[in-house]
Amino acid sequence: MIDQYATAAVVEDRILHQALPDAPPETLADIRAVHPVGTPTTAPLLQARWILGEDDTAAVLLPVPRTAGTEALLLTGSWQRRDGVRRLHAVAHEGQRGLTASLDGLLEASGDGFVLKGVYTAVVRGARHVEWLALRLTPAAAPLPAGQVDPILDLVRQLQALEKERPHPPERLLSEPDEWIGGVPVPTNFDVSLSGEVDGVKFGPLPGRLLLHRADGTGEPALDLTLVTDGPVVPGWSFWVTSRSPAPAPGAATPSTSGSDPRLGPKPAGLPPYWSPPSLPQATAESGVAVSAQGGHIDVAITAAPTLRNLTWYTRATEQSGGTAPALTETGRIGLQVNGDTLSGTVKAEGKTLTGGTEAASTFSAEVKGRREAAELLQTLSDTIGA
Repeated sequence: MIDQYATAAVVEDRILHQALPDAPPETLADIRAVHPVGTPTTAPLLQARWILGEDDTAAVLLPVPRTAGTEALLLTGSWQRRDGVRRLHAVAHEGQRGLTASLDGLLEASGDGFVLKGVYTAVVRGARHVEWLALRLTPAAAPLPAGQVDPILDLVRQLQALEKERPHPPERLLSEPDEWIGGVPVPTNFDVSLSGEVDGVKFGPLPGRLLLHRADGTGEPALDLTLVTDGPVVPGWSFWVTSRSPAPAPGAATPSTSGSDPRLGPKPAGLPPYWSPPSLPQATAESGVAVSAQGGHIDVAITAAPTLRNLTWYTRATEQSGGTAPALTETGRIGLQVNGDTLSGTVKAEGKTLTGGTEAASTFSAEVKGRREAAELLQTLSDTIGA
């Protein structure tokens, strides 16, 4: 049996993180034509089609803007029940266009459909887009014919079989880690709060999100993190992103595996013509940010560097205006300790801000507390069911 769902409503849709490479305007325009980096994908999500097979296979057709028309992005993966909760994981790799996308979330039963809460990530030629979603899914009024759906799920099964043959564990949900790096489970997603002081002004607690994931482009297991504050920009609002994937130099070859995998055989009939196997990751540039992990403790050392980094907080602009101004990190340290489903630590940094055209020193200090997103949802469900 195959169930098809449509997006009935976008309950919540906000950008957690966006980053564009240093590149000419025409390159940035081309990146945004492949995927709207930095723009919520609300409109495409309302047109998405969700295909869920009875053998836990899953596929999502997401019509994001394309350079070659209005084709839909095909994400393939699984939806699995763990501890009474359905967990969805789907990915898309388009080597020809340099796009990798993933969707990780939890499906909560709601009426005859689901409420999906999760994280959507897209990487396009050095640009990165991370988005938090909450969607209401209902049975599709006009299901796609079996001739279109069956080949897609057949492909999903073939890809899953290939993943089992690989020497490393397959990708799983952000809420369910597939490996441990220095005692830190990755990938994982935490709901956090930050409380502290910026230039003598106390702030918080401010809600936010922390994403821990394996660093791209490294031979040995390495860790990267994204720590972002939610809500309106106020003194103390901040974002801390350790990864950096610049665009290749002009004329440089971009690694790719856009050709077909011979183990898959011919592309099954009925599949979208734009599907292709995974692209190879690009190397990460030196940015003065060193991340290490041991015994569940994460240490991020930030030193001065000439590159522009996604390590920024907001401070009060002037006493008279009462507005805010961004401060760029020069040096600092992030220390976080993961203890099962909880996390705690500190962020301390020094930098400079421009207020009224004048450069001024700025300092940031915060205490971080958090809880794994999946653990919080499972505890809520457990409390509700056991009540």
